[in-house]
Amino acid sequence: MIVMSKPEGPMPLALEIEAMPFVVRLLDGPDNPAGIPNTYPFRLALDAARGHLYQPDDPALAAMLDAAYRTGSLLGTAMDDTASGDAYANDFLRFIRANAPRSDKCLEIGAGRGFLTRRLIDAGLVVDALEPGVANAPHWRRHGVNVIADSFPSAKLSGEYGLIVAYAVLEHIAHLGPFFAACRRQLSPDGQLILAVPDCGPCLEAGDPSILLHEHYHYFTEGSLTRCLERAGFRAVKLERAGYGGVLYCAAQAKSDVGAGTPDAEEIEMLRAFGPLVLRQRARIAEKLAAARAAGTAIGIYCPNRAISLLPPGASGLRFFDDDPDLYRKHYPTFPAAIENRADLAARPVDELWILSRSFGARIRDRLRQEPSLKQLEIKLAEHILDGAGGEPGAGA
Repeated sequence: MIVMSKPEGPMPLALEIEAMPFVVRLLDGPDNPAGIPNTYPFRLALDAARGHLYQPDDPALAAMLDAAYRTGSLLGTAMDDTASGDAYANDFLRFIRANAPRSDKCLEIGAGRGFLTRRLIDAGLVVDALEPGVANAPHWRRHGVNVIADSFPSAKLSGEYGLIVAYAVLEHIAHLGPFFAACRRQLSPDGQLILAVPDCGPCLEAGDPSILLHEHYHYFTEGSLTRCLERAGFRAVKLERAGYGGVLYCAAQAKSDVGAGTPDAEEIEMLRAFGPLVLRQRARIAEKLAAARAAGTAIGIYCPNRAISLLPPGASGLRFFDDDPDLYRKHYPTFPAAIENRADLAARPVDELWILSRSFGARIRDRLRQEPSLKQLEIKLAEHILDGAGGEPGAGA
């Protein structure tokens, strides 16, 4: 997505998984298209100066991801005119309104389906929007927006912007320095950069690998996002957790006098502990699944995108469930289970259901409990599965 620069130097590996499902889009079966592997190694390095976990250079991975972005990649819920998509957009717009400068010219990096673009225009902004490839062109027409099919930085842009917006973009950028430098060139002197990135802090502390995806190069906490901005000459003027979803919002300004902070020893120790914790969690889950198979216990997983890095590749005997209609009857690579919806679960319950979303797990559980056929279902949240807490004490809890 951006011209790569050389890393500052080799960093120690914090995690290495030799075969993790390689997910760039939802599939009609358990196999990726020809030429794309079903699994690929996954590695994390620790940048101790920034207190930051990231994927190190891998040209083969970069080439595959670049091709995926240009043909359309959708793994999470898209901002769109759906209940969840609209909720994500509304909450981000709240942050933008509270923190954006008084400017009518905006650049949106990573427009996706163009739904946020439409909302920004309706709010009175003149918006230039960028999105790699044209896979979302039908949605752009549906929302009545013009989107430039290009990556950032783009020669198709000219002039400066008082506001640059990037939702769920920064984690996909292999090298942050050139990206931030390009943002500085496009911002007006008093302009603002407003970002939204996955909030990885809770999962890093718990050793929860559900945040891990090959297409996410960076795993930000509040501290590491702030320090990465500071080292690029930006000051984070407002940083907060989103009101909807597990996301961090940040408003930043380019400054010439920014001092770069450093992580404390406790934070570094937490990041170093993450890799060993992940490997133990994966081993525990493999044991749990083997025991369930031996006992004839049917396991279902809600929010299966959160299970990809946790499960053994190709794990069978599982059922996957999600509320996103874009995912229905689709597959993740290596897994034979097609994604079902809530109605399918109510019609044919499993014996035990794991809800692996930390942001929405309790909410999903409470909605499922309203289904008469699911009142007695044993439900475990991510905290129960991964953090060592017990499951629900009894049916209907």
